[in-house]
Amino acid sequence: MATINNLLITPTFECAGIVCDYTGTLSPVQPAYADLISSVGLPSADGVVLLEYRELGGLWKLGFPMWCDTRLSQFKGSIFWLKPNTSYEVRLTGNNELIGTFTTRNDNPPSNGNEVLVASTGDLTTALSSLTPRTKILLQSGNYNTNIFLQNVSGLVDNYITIGAAPNASPVLNGNVDFYLCNYLRLSGLAINGQVQIRGTDSPNFVYPYGNIIEDCAIKSSVQPIKLSYGVSGTLIQRNDLTINLSQWSPDISGVWWWKLAGEKGGRGDATKGDFVIRYNKVHGPAYDGFGGGEEDDFKTANNCDVYGNEVDYAYDDCVSVEGGMQNSRVWGNLCKQSAKAGIANCPVLIGPAYNFRNISNLTVQDRPDGSWSNKLGNNTLGRLYLFHNTSYGSHSMTQGPTATNNGLANLISRNNIWQGGRYVVEFGHSGDWQNNSMDYDLLYSSDPSRFVKVMNTQYTNIAAFRNFGQEIHGIQAEPKFKNPANLDFSLDTASPAINKGVILPFFNDSQSPYLYKDTAPDMGAIEYNEGVQPMVTFTGQVSAQAGVRPVSITITQPGGTVETISGATDANRNYSILYVQSMPGDYSAIAKASEDALYLEAISQPATFSIASPPPTKLPSTITLLVNIT
Repeated sequence: MATINNLLITPTFECAGIVCDYTGTLSPVQPAYADLISSVGLPSADGVVLLEYRELGGLWKLGFPMWCDTRLSQFKGSIFWLKPNTSYEVRLTGNNELIGTFTTRNDNPPSNGNEVLVASTGDLTTALSSLTPRTKILLQSGNYNTNIFLQNVSGLVDNYITIGAAPNASPVLNGNVDFYLCNYLRLSGLAINGQVQIRGTDSPNFVYPYGNIIEDCAIKSSVQPIKLSYGVSGTLIQRNDLTINLSQWSPDISGVWWWKLAGEKGGRGDATKGDFVIRYNKVHGPAYDGFGGGEEDDFKTANNCDVYGNEVDYAYDDCVSVEGGMQNSRVWGNLCKQSAKAGIANCPVLIGPAYNFRNISNLTVQDRPDGSWSNKLGNNTLGRLYLFHNTSYGSHSMTQGPTATNNGLANLISRNNIWQGGRYVVEFGHSGDWQNNSMDYDLLYSSDPSRFVKVMNTQYTNIAAFRNFGQEIHGIQAEPKFKNPANLDFSLDTASPAINKGVILPFFNDSQSPYLYKDTAPDMGAIEYNEGVQPMVTFTGQVSAQAGVRPVSITITQPGGTVETISGATDANRNYSILYVQSMPGDYSAIAKASEDALYLEAISQPATFSIASPPPTKLPSTITLLVNIT
């Protein structure tokens, strides 16, 4: 039995990465894991060390088995669905026992100190020149025509420096924000016409900032709206509305872009600090990547990070590109509305394990000659990668499911996904693309009858042939039947063959997760049958007295104050209905307007409200029907 030592715990807000070293033999499987290892089809070595955790003083809970990485003689895995700012205990059991404690990070740290209210550019400049820890600078409504540059300025881990909007104010900053060598700063609630960047420095100083927050901002920029570079770690980017002000995509102009987060020499000194948490953001405009950066071939990049609940309107390359070491990196619940290349890119996963689940990729634009893929994989991926409960929809002849773009793919575990495309559903076509990979309980569908799956140099024209290769023993080859994919509704139709055909994945679709399956077995895909549909939102009151087709707009105020407008026109019966797809949890309000006549006089409805579950969201993304009836 394995003897374990050197326990390392890296918490974020809702997750924690666990790593330990081992020596000795990789047997037997822990009794508590025996059924799980068998039913899910995990390698037996993954069950040799038992992972348990609890809130301090609470009852022990079983965790998902850790990956046994024989290359590095380590066990490693993640704990999910934790509460922020809460203390926990973790226990690992092999031939011996290891116990450690940790506290998840606080996602709303206080700023209790000197409060400075500013009303002009001059006031802001003065306030920034005399910052001290605990200061809170609050901007009143108005335009501030200046850059914000701070260097070597730091708050405290339990008392941040905040630069944000005053209560009920809507300030606009016309300039860039640059936090250089700063820690524990928060930028909150501003409209910014410029770039926000957080950066450290490499040789000779190797100063790496930590713990900064960018939240609830509307940022418009002709370059990257948010940029992280040179050793920056522990950054929280949440609930921002990011717009790229370009007419077409440009290389590396992404919604959030990072570069050399491990430092030029891979010199980050504290292995307990994760790279970033990026959640509940929206990216508009022609992005290269929605979220991405480099250097992707550095094993110290993209470790201990979370990317979840985000939406990307369009990406020329990848909607979400998290690549590199990816030790205990987690990507879930993201919505890719349009991608010309890939929905999710994990190319490579050098260390692992990486978790990729409940993501939706819509691949319906053909802007690149080499086609589009649900998941960009390979490139010497030797670390464990879990693909659970993802949905990909491809409508043109060059769309595929998971695809290895470069040679080398190992240790992939794929379960309960839906991959629909117009070419190969799975293409791992290089000589080194099948090393200890396992696929089962997935729905695979290609509209091209001559192509189905390609592994190395062999084509499998149907699922029966792929089963003879030992894969997808419980998989399905059939059209998935989504409700309304043209309007981004990827919930399952009542006739979908994916209903009740998945496998139970403890901590991902059972009562220990926010995604509890409802019937006799889990459904395949990102959305459990009837899970993604919220109650209909109906606007009441006299909106227009005119018959016939009328222009209509619905103005939606999101949590945090960001405003979004949806425009359309009524049908001949004076009705207008739209599916509103949203990932960010919280309370929403909306008002409908309709044009009265040719003079475009507007009549306004009564306000309507709706909510999305929080936290963590159990319906990502949620689909809300907004119905306007003109009376």
